[in-house]
Amino acid sequence: MSFDNPKAVEIYTKKTTLFPIEEKLFHEHLSNPQRILDIGCGTGRTTAYLNIMGHKVTGIDIAALMIEKARTIHPDIDYRVMDATQLDFQDRSFDAALFSFNGLDYLYPLHRRTEALFEVHRVLRNGGVYIYSSHDIDALRLTWRTLTRIRNHEPPYKLERTVYGDLITYYGSRETNILQLKAAGFTDIEYYPLDGKTWRYYKAKK
Repeated sequence: MSFDNPKAVEIYTKKTTLFPIEEKLFHEHLSNPQRILDIGCGTGRTTAYLNIMGHKVTGIDIAALMIEKARTIHPDIDYRVMDATQLDFQDRSFDAALFSFNGLDYLYPLHRRTEALFEVHRVLRNGGVYIYSSHDIDALRLTWRTLTRIRNHEPPYKLERTVYGDLITYYGSRETNILQLKAAGFTDIEYYPLDGKTWRYYKAKK
């Protein structure tokens, strides 16, 4: 299943506000006007907010229907259909990058997640900030027997039935996410409390 379907677009269009942790991170690390890449932007929830903050923001999503809707809602913003593992931008094109709402966790198999992290690192300028969220295995009240191997899907991925349809979702830990960021070349890594959710935000620098 992908998010490129009318049901997913309908649900995402209704999401128009930021999470409190997003507001905190945006105002702490993205307060000055910058060129920002919003990856997995959906119909523009975070992109529109960053635009209002005065940033020059480009929103990308692999789901063409999401981008089509985003362009309709926010015609003044640069939206493009693009794969996060193959960013069509030159090196050091952006001051900051965002991958919100656990979008990175739906890249499967694992090597595609790794490729996306390396691509983000490539298109950021030196000192650029990367902010993203990811599901956390430690927050789940499930046993490893429940979470582990499902036919054709290796851990730490889990097949989930959601309102969008069946999704193969990544569930790592703080340690694995930090290791992945370091492997891609990121430094100054911070993570934030779960805040009652099964996912947390991370901030890192190139």
